Amino acid sequence: MKRFIFRFVILTVMLVRLPLAGVWLAGYPILRYIEFPPESHYVRHAPFDEAAFAAYSLFILVAELL
Repeated sequence: MKRFIFRFVILTVMLVRLPLAGVWLAGYPILRYIEFPPESHYVRHAPFDEAAFAAYSLFILVAELL
C-alpha cells in the first residue's frame, strides 16, 4: 500500500508541477494558465485566408471526384 501511495504522489506531482515548470522556464506568466474558469481572451486567431480556403476546397473536391 505504501508503494501505491508513493507512486500516486509522484505521478500527481509530475502531472501538476512539470507543466507549470515548463511555462515558467519558457518565461510566460503562470497566472494565465491557472485561472479558473479558464478563459481564452489572450488567444489571437489567424485571419481568414481566401487563397488557403480555395486551395483546400479544390484539394477536397479533386479527392472526392477521384
